[in-house]
This record gives sequence, structure tokens and C-alpha cells, in this order.
Amino acid sequence: MYCKFYGFQQKPFHVTPDLDFFYLSQGHKQALGTVLYGVKEKKGLMTVTGEMGMGKTTLVRAFLDRSDPEKNRIICIFNPNLSFRDLLKTILRELGHCPLEGEEIELVSQLHAILIEESKKEKTVVLLIDEAQAMPLATLGSLRLLTNLETSKDKLIQIVLVGQPEFQLAFSKRGLLPLQQRIAGRARIFPLSTKESMAYIQYRLSRAGCQRNAIFTSGALSLIIRKAQGIPRKINVICDNSLVAGFGYKKIPVPRSIVKEVVADLYDAPSRPFWWWAPVMTGLFLVLLSLLLPLHGIKDEWMNHFFPSKSGFTVLTTQTEQVEVEIDGEQTLSHQKEAVLLSAAKSPFSESSSGISDNTLEVEGKRISDLNLNFETKVVREGDTLVKLVREAYGIAGPMEVKFVLEANPHLISANKIYPDQEVMIPFR
Repeated sequence: MYCKFYGFQQKPFHVTPDLDFFYLSQGHKQALGTVLYGVKEKKGLMTVTGEMGMGKTTLVRAFLDRSDPEKNRIICIFNPNLSFRDLLKTILRELGHCPLEGEEIELVSQLHAILIEESKKEKTVVLLIDEAQAMPLATLGSLRLLTNLETSKDKLIQIVLVGQPEFQLAFSKRGLLPLQQRIAGRARIFPLSTKESMAYIQYRLSRAGCQRNAIFTSGALSLIIRKAQGIPRKINVICDNSLVAGFGYKKIPVPRSIVKEVVADLYDAPSRPFWWWAPVMTGLFLVLLSLLLPLHGIKDEWMNHFFPSKSGFTVLTTQTEQVEVEIDGEQTLSHQKEAVLLSAAKSPFSESSSGISDNTLEVEGKRISDLNLNFETKVVREGDTLVKLVREAYGIAGPMEVKFVLEANPHLISANKIYPDQEVMIPFR
């Protein structure tokens, strides 16, 4: 969608484990080296751990890509939630043999014989288990039986366990200590440093064919790196969404303000616009007013004090009635109150306006589409909000006025989402 706009040949920040975009940080180099060396020297058991999104699965694919198929027979397990019996059967099938019917010890003996034959052919069998933290403890403990399969010089099967950091905690279990003692190589992938994060972003941009000097401003890059906390997957998600938003705003380079908006949408709790609370606050204020000022004469005096007509607001009608305050289409409050309808001097509503109906705003009992209205076109500028435009036009930006403008502009999805250079039609009577 945005590749042509930025000059990319392909998307630089997709989250799939694509080896063309695999960035070898110092931690990834160490982990990959540990696995390659351990398999080559037939050390037996190696572990690689790292947080979610650190590129462990991509590391597994990098190992497969660098492995010599003439020398290695690799069995990959990506869903390790298996019993030990099922794991043995899977290994045997991957090696091209039909598992025997019998106890686990018989399956282990069958595997042992096959591994000896593979060793005679100078083949190294590698069992690579991804997401190892999902493996049942009983199955994990039984792997010790496989590490016992060896000749006088070498281990017959090389096991690589890849998982999240909590996977290491499993080895503290009493039954897993013998397996822990057999680990011949350990590697931990830590989050990228600030320098590595910057290099990671630039690397992926260059791999995508970027010809520009800057796709993100320095402030945008700083915010991306701080929010991603060195996790490559989070960097990808933030950068990709920022490029989409920057394409929408037609911004090159992508500024910090757009990244800030993207991060808020992705990770921060959504905030309500201030006008969303207006019906609630108005209802509460009028309830208090009816309780504190029971005398009608005093009410009129206070209303004239707080809402004088010279301020640009006019009291359209006052009457005592049963009122239900509507918020997001739900009736949430019902009580006796003094109903006071206010309107700005330029507001399109008149004394006979019926206000907000259940679904469609009506003026004088008519739908907006049926009224003979005049329109003024406003072009959205940088920093504009719909509430701001409504206030400039009418002198007030209550929920009734905002909804009136929204219904007159069906191309606007939300009052919170308007973009520079968009046109907004402001209706007038």
C-alpha cells in the first residue's frame, strides 16, 4: 500500500520470520554460533532462550538455512505439547521409520538402532524443539533418555531447545536437575540496545530497497526505540503502523507526532474526548441545581447569572419533565429536572428543535437531509480537531453540535479521526 510512496521494493517491517530481513545482533550471533558449534561438535544438548518477539523462530530458520543437508538430518518440532511417547513416534516417522507398538523403552531402543545406522553413514541427527516452554514437564524430563544415546565418542542425537526465559525455571524442578546437568551449551538473546535498535531499523529499510536518507525523523526514531524496548517484533509493529499513518498524512519523513499517535492506539488505554462527558456533567449539574434551588424565582436568577444572553448563549426553553440522559445510545439516567436547552448564537438549532433522537439528529422534527441548509466548507489544518472546527463555527461544541456536523459529513468515521487537507462541511440555517 505504501511501498511506492516511500520508494520501497517490499515492506520492510513485516513480522513473519523472513531470513532476508534477519538482523544478526550480538546476541543473535552468539546464539546461532552456540547452536552451530554444538551440533558440529556433537555436544548433545543446547538451549536458547529469549523474550517473546526477540526473533527466536527466525534464528531457528537461520540455523536450518545454514545447515548442510548432506551431513545433518534435522527434525523440527514447532508444537512441543506432546507426551514422550508421541515425541518418539514423531522422531521415528521423520526419520522414515514406522514406530513399533510397545512401551516407551522399546521405542527408545528402536530409535537407538536407527541413530547408530545414521552415525555409520556420517549423518548427524538434530532434534530442534521451538517454544520449548510449552513442553510438558514429564516429556521434558524424559529427554534425558535421549541424551544417553551415545557412542564412546559422540552423542548420537543433538537436541536444541528454544524457548522463553521461564523455560529455564523448569530446570529448577527436582526431577529435571539430571537433564540440566547435561546442557552443554546455553545462549540467551537479550533485548537490543539503543544502538542496535537503530541499526536494526536502518538494516530493514535498506533491505527493502529504501533510497531515501530519512524515512523517520530523529524524534520519531527515538520514540520508536524507547517504546519498543529493544524487542524486534515491537519495532516492526510500531514502524509498520507509523508508515501506514504517514502515508495517510502524506508525510515524508514520518514525524514524531504520527509515531506518538500510533503508539497511543497500539499500547495506551483509549482516552475519551472531553465532549463525551458533556451529557453526564450536564445532567449532574441540573440535578444539583434542582436540589439546591427549589424556588423557581431563585432558579431563574441563577440561570441568568450563569448563562446571560449577552454571552452568546440563549435559554431556548425551560420545563419540568422526566428526562433520560443518553450516552452512546444507552439510556443511563432518569430523574425529574429543569430541562434547559442552550444554543450558541450561530447554532443551527431553534426553539422548536427536537434535539438528539435515538438514531438521527432532528431539527424542528425533520431529518437533517430534509432541511434546506447552507454549508460552509472548512479545510482541516495540522492540529485541527472536529470539536475545534465546530466551536469556531458555532461558538459552542457540545455533543448535539458535533453530532449535527458528523451527520452532515458521512465521510467522517469519527470525531476523533480527521486528517489534514480533508474537507468538512459546516451546516447553517
